[in-house]
Amino acid sequence: MKYILFVTALVAGVPGMAALSALSVKMKHLLFTLLIFSFMLGSRLSINLVSMEHYRGPVRGFEITLSDLITLGLVIGMLLRSGSRVVFLPRFFWPFLAFFLVAVANVALSEYTLYGWFVIWQLFRMGLLYWMIYNFFVTDEYSPESIRALMNGFILTGLLLLAITFKQKYVDGIYRAMAFFDHSNTIPSFALLYLCLLIVWGLYEQRLGLMTVLIALAAALGTTFAILATGSRTGMVTAAGAYAAAIGLANLFRSSRGRPRGVTLRTRVASVIIILGMLAGFLMVLDTVIDRFLNAPASSEEAREEFEISAVMMADDYRFGVGLNQFSQVLTEESAYREHFVAMGNEEEGGVAHHIYLLTAAEMGWPGMYLFIGLIALLVLSMVWNGIRMRTTDERLLLAAAVGVCILLLIGFYEWVLRQTPVLCEFVTLIAFGQAMVSKVKRDRKARIRAGREQKG
Repeated sequence: MKYILFVTALVAGVPGMAALSALSVKMKHLLFTLLIFSFMLGSRLSINLVSMEHYRGPVRGFEITLSDLITLGLVIGMLLRSGSRVVFLPRFFWPFLAFFLVAVANVALSEYTLYGWFVIWQLFRMGLLYWMIYNFFVTDEYSPESIRALMNGFILTGLLLLAITFKQKYVDGIYRAMAFFDHSNTIPSFALLYLCLLIVWGLYEQRLGLMTVLIALAAALGTTFAILATGSRTGMVTAAGAYAAAIGLANLFRSSRGRPRGVTLRTRVASVIIILGMLAGFLMVLDTVIDRFLNAPASSEEAREEFEISAVMMADDYRFGVGLNQFSQVLTEESAYREHFVAMGNEEEGGVAHHIYLLTAAEMGWPGMYLFIGLIALLVLSMVWNGIRMRTTDERLLLAAAVGVCILLLIGFYEWVLRQTPVLCEFVTLIAFGQAMVSKVKRDRKARIRAGREQKG
């Protein structure tokens, strides 16, 4: 039945979405909002053409999700409607292509290639998503409505996260809520990517109506409740950091002839409301917070350390790594990498190193890890460099997006969930949005300089 629905969606749904987005800007925005919202549903609305559900690695098949179908429909509609404005080689196209080719070579030379091709397919899908999101803003001429379509997706995500985690915690009695994900620890990484961006937009964007602001802040608070309901200590700490950064970005002002500019009384009042709401949510889950900090099992930390040691051993033994998505298989097959196990000594199959950077080193070698870190650093630095002036809403949103990405990168020292499709989709969305805004900020800056020269002349 699932495959019949998929074929129907592919044959009829994709052309239908392409036609709707090509004929109507409003439908294009609605489909984009649906795309952002669909990330959270992840595997609930997906199929695996070749599935290995029992494999312990991060990627377990040639996955196709509802998000992929919407992305394809929007790509076709974009080409039909705005082909002349499409940027076929968006920012960082060549570095992305270089990383992709390195990944292909890595898998081709590895031993358990099928597991690796799962990741190559995932990377291809993410490349298409990046291309589409970047061009969504470019072909829409960076309109406020296109940004609002993005934020509406985050709002729906936050509200549903609130509803499902509230039900799981207080109706179902689940100690650590997990929403629609396989594990509760996925929620902080997924939600913190967009949390700062949503708060800054709701607090600082002066073109929004009061009701929109209230709904956006409710979604942000709902997202915070969901993070706290997971009991993730890392999530709790980084959520506090996200709020501090968001309120700072929304309320800091630049001076214009000695007068503050860009921050209104509404922004100040809304900031106070969201701080009070955050405190209220914190008190609602205070029992979980206290218990997690006082009684978190020591075996969990010991297991992480054991996996990290195995990852370092593989990176030292294999110059270019054991192959993408193959850490778990190699750990299972080669007992030398498990001889130091104590906490995980009874496990028959190898798990995954929680440290995303050491996991990458094990699978792509130390050079691959440095390439991965370097590429992400270039993306983040370009966003920070072009947003640091904070003279416009776009520049503040750039910094807010960078905050979300940086929080995920910090969590990467403790979790590998960047490899999971929902988190990776959200990550690519923030990166693509950020690079689109970099293009807009540069364009607007050049226009202001040109206008200033003409005025002087």
